[in-house]
Amino acid sequence: MKRLLIILLFCVVWTSFPAVARRTVTPVGTEETSRPNLADSLPGDLWVDSVAAAQPKVIGNIYPLWDAVQVSVDVWPAVNRAFRSGHGIAGIGAQLSIHNRYFPSIEAGLSSARKTPDGMNFSFRSPLSPYFKIGMDYNFMYNSNPDYKIFAIVRYGLATFDYRFTDVTLGSSYWDTSEAIDFPWRHSTTGYVEVGAGLQVKLIGPLSAGWSFRYHRVVHHSAQPNGSPWAIPGYGATSGSLGITLSLTYTIPLHEPIVSNNDEKNKKK
Repeated sequence: MKRLLIILLFCVVWTSFPAVARRTVTPVGTEETSRPNLADSLPGDLWVDSVAAAQPKVIGNIYPLWDAVQVSVDVWPAVNRAFRSGHGIAGIGAQLSIHNRYFPSIEAGLSSARKTPDGMNFSFRSPLSPYFKIGMDYNFMYNSNPDYKIFAIVRYGLATFDYRFTDVTLGSSYWDTSEAIDFPWRHSTTGYVEVGAGLQVKLIGPLSAGWSFRYHRVVHHSAQPNGSPWAIPGYGATSGSLGITLSLTYTIPLHEPIVSNNDEKNKKK
């Protein structure tokens, strides 16, 4: 009987021994971790705060709702006219920066045209006339440095102006004769849309420069018996579908600049 009890006790101890051997003891005041610390595996000069690295990325807008106002001058119409395009004067614009992300925009300008297109049998004239545009820009770099922008553009433009065709050559191949006539003045109200993309970079202080390329299309105009206008204020020649802007922009912030800890330290020094 004693032998049987000894054998049973030995079996119980033997079967429980692997479980006891696998147990680990954690000292008081320490914690178990299921993964190594990233900072412990890096050299001193490449130390990374593992807690900060585990934080989620910023989601949303880091700039204030009313971020800034931008006033710009489009000099491309004057530059283009200097190269004998025959149309354009200048334009101005204003934008409101919302979170440095959305930019409601208004534009206005003056334009005139006087041109005899190559290979055509007429001359076109349009006196100084206004145009207006309204729309929105979207900045893809809205949580980056506001001195630099890559943005998409949408605009609706409206122009009201007078125009006429002069020196219109009419000929007869049968009689081998020709004559030049002038059509009367016509009035047009034309609406068009623009979509495109642009880039803006800082020059110095609050002054920056921007470029944009815009695909545009006429959506409505006043029908006239002598034909549609050759050029439209703010649009350019109707024979082309691409417009360009070259703007100088002055930015007026609507909030106090954000000062980093490093800037504060440098000021104290």
